[in-house]
Amino acid sequence: MREVITIEICGKEFEVEVIFDFTPEVPARLYGLPENCYQGEPEIWDIHGLCLKDDDGNFVVDIAELVSYIKDDLIETIKDQADEPEEPYDRREDE
Repeated sequence: MREVITIEICGKEFEVEVIFDFTPEVPARLYGLPENCYQGEPEIWDIHGLCLKDDDGNFVVDIAELVSYIKDDLIETIKDQADEPEEPYDRREDE
């Protein structure tokens, strides 16, 4: 996935493109027959890259190393600024 977000570094705002994978949370099912119950799974965020815009407005400068330092802030910003994520497909409903 890719999202364009605005981040602040040292008091200056930058428009960046974040390259990431997102797996939504799977809520636990704790009711009904025991064979139909299962534990939940947390959401998973894997950030693979972060690109700054160059002078022509293209996202070209990959600053992936910076991601390790600001990963948690990036995830929160993506959650706040991104479109609503699609509803996850629960394969257990087909069983």
